[in-house]
Amino acid sequence: MTLIFVRKLIAGMKQIAAAALRGFMVMLNMYNEEKEVTIYVTTEKLRYNPKPFSCQNQVNDELDDENETDSVCPSQESYHSLHSSDNEYKLLNYGETYAYSKEIYRNSFLYSKQQECFRPYIGLDACHLKGKFNGVLAAATSIGGNNGMFPVAYGVLEAENTKSWTWFLASLKKAIGTPNGLFISSDMQKGLELAITQVYPNIEHRKCIRHLCSNFKEHFRGDFFMRKLCEAINTYSVSKHDRSLKEIATKCADAISCDIRYKPVLGLLDAIREKLMERFDNKRSKVQKWKGPLLPKVNKYLKTIIKNLGEYQVCRSSDNKAEVKYKGCRWDVVLDEKKCSFRKWQVTGLPCVHTTAFIAFTRDPNWEKYVDTYFTVDKFKEAYALEISPMSGKDQWVNIETVEKNIPSYYKTTAWMT
Repeated sequence: MTLIFVRKLIAGMKQIAAAALRGFMVMLNMYNEEKEVTIYVTTEKLRYNPKPFSCQNQVNDELDDENETDSVCPSQESYHSLHSSDNEYKLLNYGETYAYSKEIYRNSFLYSKQQECFRPYIGLDACHLKGKFNGVLAAATSIGGNNGMFPVAYGVLEAENTKSWTWFLASLKKAIGTPNGLFISSDMQKGLELAITQVYPNIEHRKCIRHLCSNFKEHFRGDFFMRKLCEAINTYSVSKHDRSLKEIATKCADAISCDIRYKPVLGLLDAIREKLMERFDNKRSKVQKWKGPLLPKVNKYLKTIIKNLGEYQVCRSSDNKAEVKYKGCRWDVVLDEKKCSFRKWQVTGLPCVHTTAFIAFTRDPNWEKYVDTYFTVDKFKEAYALEISPMSGKDQWVNIETVEKNIPSYYKTTAWMT
């Protein structure tokens, strides 16, 4: 049997095993000093496992020191000095680029006003912060014309729940509105599905394919299931999609991963701002080397699908309408409406091989007429035209004295020390 003497502290509790004389003497000293002591009895063997010093140890030590001194740790100071950074953003005219929430310690939100330049797709994701205070870093991203990730908005939330996600999505909707054809993709974080239905009730909500495949593998193993799932994911035909899922269902019936998240919230947001500033500058430099009206990946795609157009038979109905045949199958194409019964053109904004066969048949060299404007170099330049201004160091910010400290009520407790 082992006696455990626990000294209660404000920040947490430390336990001492009295299995040896040294532990027993520590207990007596604590009692003599009139400190509050609680005795626990256990039959389990206690082990002392010393841990190497790390950033997390420093965070835990910082929490203990906070209750013994009046000094303010960097994590607290980050929330306390947020007023100064808010003023700094105003001085740099960041209102053209970012909106800063007045709910300073609960939620912070920053967004890009270039919503007319990226495709109407929003991917939502979040990760937990690593530091003294709990919190969640949420991000909304889109896809640019060159199939690259475009940062739309990011912010720090109080927790991963419906209330926080509703606030984030409401701020996002206020910032970018509801673009035509918008749909949202996510991996179904806690409270997110309900928040989307409340803020965007008429928007299509899709599940992240990567997370869907990951969850699918846990229940359905084998090449057959993954092959059929990929067929359902990649097809543009509703009937083929349903047929692949039905085959999966039939088969089942027969068979029965020190990052910036350790930073205080103010340093975290500033680090992201710096990365975005560099990313936008790199994109502007890269676009100067591109030639032609279409983006490089679009040109590569078109060059790939026009190689074997001789195998497709085009039967014209008019200048803009035709039937395209290939190996016994047939599709109708309407150029002026940008429609093909294969549906890839309508979904992706890029002409499918059947449309390309008809365009090549008409000998029209202006491919940009049949490609969505999101895939043009001009639209890409417009998306990254905004220059994020450099920001001076924290020691040069305008100091604003405030009486109230906006410290979050949520923070991590120290681990038991054995």
